[in-house]
Amino acid sequence: DLLPAFLNGLLDVMPPKARFQEGTENAYRYDYAKRDFLTAKTRNSNWYLPLVAPENRVKYLTQVITGFGLYLDMYVNEENASWYFPAVDGSRLEYFRRNIEQALSGTDEYVWLWGERGRWIDWKVTPPGMLHGGAKKGLWSELIPGGMFQALKNLKDPAKNLLPQIEKAIAEGVVTNMVSNPSCSIKIKGEPGLKDGRVPRPFGKWQGTPKKGMAKSLIGTDTSHGDGDSCSVFIKGENGGCITFDNDNLTAPGTWYYVTASVKGDGAWPTLNFRAPGRKWITPRSLLTIEGTNPDEWRRIRCCVKVPEGASGFTATFGVQSLGPNEIVHYDNICVYSLPQELVTGVKLPKGE
Repeated sequence: DLLPAFLNGLLDVMPPKARFQEGTENAYRYDYAKRDFLTAKTRNSNWYLPLVAPENRVKYLTQVITGFGLYLDMYVNEENASWYFPAVDGSRLEYFRRNIEQALSGTDEYVWLWGERGRWIDWKVTPPGMLHGGAKKGLWSELIPGGMFQALKNLKDPAKNLLPQIEKAIAEGVVTNMVSNPSCSIKIKGEPGLKDGRVPRPFGKWQGTPKKGMAKSLIGTDTSHGDGDSCSVFIKGENGGCITFDNDNLTAPGTWYYVTASVKGDGAWPTLNFRAPGRKWITPRSLLTIEGTNPDEWRRIRCCVKVPEGASGFTATFGVQSLGPNEIVHYDNICVYSLPQELVTGVKLPKGE
């Protein structure tokens, strides 16, 4: 096998600013359902490393990148073709979208598209015979119908293309907040401040047993501090814990939830955790990412999470990790929305799917 010698020869002479793109040509047949894109990334980054000379391993890990090409004809060809993907939820575009989604999760930088049976641009050419080969068959957006361009835009830059659509749907009342008290308001007698053990409905709280020598954390409502008002929920102290919101009335698997909140403090750890019947947890949990970098300011959580197969309920946990004895994290403006699948994916499924 000459691959190790060839690869190490390239790395020996590769200048520091050069990069080598592993194009993964077999990706034309990769299938999201088999996790092929993620396996390929693991193979390129880890499994092949023993083939690389020790002196070239840093260069290999930093200058050799993984990318994927997708073959569009797979979603256009007839069922008896050797290059063929079927429909998912009645849509071949949805199969394509799911493959792109996983490819973007596995790539270091690039995902590209290639095909022979269609064209991207509606060239105003007459007669049609002047078009090259497969380009005569039509536009890719027509050959793979259902909203190809919107689906690709949502995947490529969700902050720019997807989240504004969701916020618009919320503003117009198309979707409604499942949390009845998003502002975390509560009436408690006495001076404003930290109220340990008191959390507003519909929220709950959880805290593990403190380790030996560790003080119990404070978990409750701060009636003196909030994002836009004077109330928020908080966790303070090294034992940690979380504020919870439960839902046992899930929409169908494959649909989506949109979770938003405000958070302040260093060490926040918000997650969405799905459960199977019998309140058995489904792994992995979904970590809700936080926008912004300054923990001393209110920052936003805005995440779309897909409902996995077998889920019957979920618990949103607004927790912490690695707090010091006097460190505190606040959460406020907690919202959970059930979203129409088309809004998130951009794919218009056939009626009845």
